[in-house]
Amino acid sequence: AKEQAEGKLPSGASYRLPSDEEWSWATGLPAEAGATPEQKHGKNSVDFPWGQVWPPPAQAGNYADETFHAQFPKPDPANPRFANPWIAGYTDGFATTSPVGGFPANAHGLHDLGGNVWQWCEDWWNAQQQDRVLRGNSFPESNRDRMLSSVRHHTPPGVRYNNHGFRCVLAGFAPSGTPDGT
Repeated sequence: AKEQAEGKLPSGASYRLPSDEEWSWATGLPAEAGATPEQKHGKNSVDFPWGQVWPPPAQAGNYADETFHAQFPKPDPANPRFANPWIAGYTDGFATTSPVGGFPANAHGLHDLGGNVWQWCEDWWNAQQQDRVLRGNSFPESNRDRMLSSVRHHTPPGVRYNNHGFRCVLAGFAPSGTPDGT
């Protein structure tokens, strides 16, 4: 409403979180079987936000790298089950979060679909509607299987962590020459 009143947002346009399906499309995932994000979780075992190679190539995103390891070489005393593993040989230059747009855009012109922070989606994790879906992974991650584009995380709404964030979708507005505004 504020941006519409200031003339920065066209009438009828609004911001919202992306859907789980939109996130999958944005990362280039092929169609996924399943009715809920829970059912789709981790089923594709070959596609990453940067392609199909492992380990990630240089500047693939903000993950647990050599910089992370230098700052956090030992397990967190507050949570000793986390041993702070990292991707040996990979360096993105950030021990924790990085600036938005700090890594190259993908084929759709979108930045930061992998690493940095888990990003909230509109969807519920499953039919119980207790947890919302998060996508994209975050800076302390080094596990290959958890870095796949098909991986989802789920958390109750309102929970806050230093590796959770969001991106906005501009909906209901179509600049001339585009099929829709999403």
